[in-house]
Amino acid sequence: MKIKCAKQDFIESLQSVQGIVGAKAPIQILSNVLLEAEGKDLLLTATDLEVGIRRRIPAKVERKGAITLHAKRLLSILRELPVAEVALEATDGKDAEIRYDASYFKMFCLPKDDFPKLPQFDKGGALKLPRGPLADLIRKTHYAVSHDESRYVLNGLYLLLSKGSARGVATDGRRLALCDIPADIPEGEDRGSSSLQRRSLNSAGSSSGRRPRRGRRRGGIRCRCFSARRRPRFRWATARWSPDWWRATSRTTSR
Repeated sequence: MKIKCAKQDFIESLQSVQGIVGAKAPIQILSNVLLEAEGKDLLLTATDLEVGIRRRIPAKVERKGAITLHAKRLLSILRELPVAEVALEATDGKDAEIRYDASYFKMFCLPKDDFPKLPQFDKGGALKLPRGPLADLIRKTHYAVSHDESRYVLNGLYLLLSKGSARGVATDGRRLALCDIPADIPEGEDRGSSSLQRRSLNSAGSSSGRRPRRGRRRGGIRCRCFSARRRPRFRWATARWSPDWWRATSRTTSR
């Protein structure tokens, strides 16, 4: 395997899979990212056996192949490189070299056959949703997802796809968040419902850099939030500092 690609694209792709790669993975290879060079692209794959992510970036592929490298170490090396293009080469599948000018880094590889395979989906039944509204839906509902592992059915976002709209619902038993966004779904082709797990929401919600908007209706998005009980509100009082404060204090004390 031998490739050349833009350093910035490589770093952004590794940062997107960083939340999936576990710091203390039960299996060593789960701390690695799978790199596959094919055609004119470099495919990056990471998983923790519960959530998987796959990214594709353009690259100059001189020799095809696939290797697995430690994700965090690879990211730390790429950040320190003073070049705009990175050259990665692996010959025997056991070691990989990252070269620039007269310097190089050598990293240990694990066999690609030991990396868990992600499930394959039928692209014919895929449905495209606008990126911005979908990211807003996730950000406006993910806070209500339950963190209680004993209630697994509440540990995700319930996504309902129907004619002309997509609805997201999340609850932890105390509060309920609901948000609707427009979706181009023809009549008679309802895609049913599905549950998106909490860890996958964190990765999908961060794909858009825009902050969530406040209000009940903005840009065609309708959002409603309910709470089972009200929490007390606290008001904070601020005081300005005065150079004579100690005089007032001593005068009050003497009295």
